Amino acid sequence: MRIIKIALAGILMIVPLTLQSQANAACSGTSPSWLAASPDEADVQSCINVAVAGDTIRVPAGAATWATSVTWTNKAISVIGAGIDQTVITLNNNTAFIVIMNAGGTNSWRISGFTFTGAHNMTFNITSGSVNVPTKGWRIDHIRLNSPGANAGWLFFIHGITWGLMDHLVIDGNPSPIAAIY
Repeated sequence: MRIIKIALAGILMIVPLTLQSQANAACSGTSPSWLAASPDEADVQSCINVAVAGDTIRVPAGAATWATSVTWTNKAISVIGAGIDQTVITLNNNTAFIVIMNAGGTNSWRISGFTFTGAHNMTFNITSGSVNVPTKGWRIDHIRLNSPGANAGWLFFIHGITWGLMDHLVIDGNPSPIAAIY
């Protein structure tokens, strides 16, 4: 009887460990370097959720359709795809990234190495939540935006007292309109 109890206790200890590793399958690694299992928005969001300031999230090459937005608030992180035309995200009438900064100061986040295509409300929604404390230090670079035309929303929506850098952008198609900044 004692052997059965010990064996049962051993099995019960293994089950939670197995479940935990399956729950984290969407994101692997440790701070400061995380790897999304795929370019799917749920996998990328899973890594963003566990990331802390200074972390980098790598998104592998591949294609995915995002039906919801990937979001974060007040995290100085980098989300890096495999490169233009390597990590291709098709937007399904939604916003790709929503970044909210309301803590003020330097919020050095970065998004790089993606191609975005498809119908969207806006590709990037960058909001500074504080009128009195500006945020700065962000960067969007090495991005290809393929806008389908008249039904597309803003490619960039930037709101509040914030500044950053957008460079090495390729804008294809018929973007209408390109940016709303206020």
